[in-house]
Amino acid sequence: MSITKGSQFSIMTKYLFYIIILLFTSTYSATISDEAFGYSIDLPSNWIRNQVNDSHHVFLDTSATYASIICIRQFPISQTEYATPDEWTRINYMAYLMAVKFSEYPFGTVLYFDSSLVRTKQGNWAPEAWSMLIPVDSTPPYSEFMVITSAAGKGYEIYALGDTIDLHSNIETYINIIDGIKLSPKETSDIKKLYFRDIAVQSADQNLPVLYYDLKGRRVSIRNKKQLPPFSIIIPTSTY
Repeated sequence: MSITKGSQFSIMTKYLFYIIILLFTSTYSATISDEAFGYSIDLPSNWIRNQVNDSHHVFLDTSATYASIICIRQFPISQTEYATPDEWTRINYMAYLMAVKFSEYPFGTVLYFDSSLVRTKQGNWAPEAWSMLIPVDSTPPYSEFMVITSAAGKGYEIYALGDTIDLHSNIETYINIIDGIKLSPKETSDIKKLYFRDIAVQSADQNLPVLYYDLKGRRVSIRNKKQLPPFSIIIPTSTY
């Protein structure tokens, strides 16, 4: 579901990947400050950090008191694609909500979202969403609390991901950790094409007329599917 120009994980693969991460440990500290990545985070006792790569860090509880994990992912914001950092946040937040809504494996639903301007992190707009994902096989359902924001020309996904019961029971703990994260990335002039999400249309709607939009929400007039621009969002007319 979520893709970059490069390799990305589907929601299902992402969840299984983090289960594997639980088997490994890395640096532990009550407070971790990372100048290279550009953040600081206050962690409860027994929590550790795992550095997946230089733009993707994972935090988890080794005591298993809290079964879900917290992640920070950083993305460069293309100044040629986005007029402002808030535009990047808006487009990727909309894409996230639609990616969950139209996911068919696993089935996804958005339980709650808040995109009001009062949702901020260090003065930057930071809309949030709480989603539940239900696999079609025997894998238990899992949930994700997502915050999307920007700082100093970089885009961020900050989220808690894990077992639905655990995330619902301990949501205050996870939100407190996320709210306490301070972002301080170095300014950059690096301009790259960035991050898009692929929308999975539910199979029941495959034969219905569809409308086409690009990721900035603009209607695309298409007579022939071969003319469809890359990274378009497909909206079945039955959703209106």
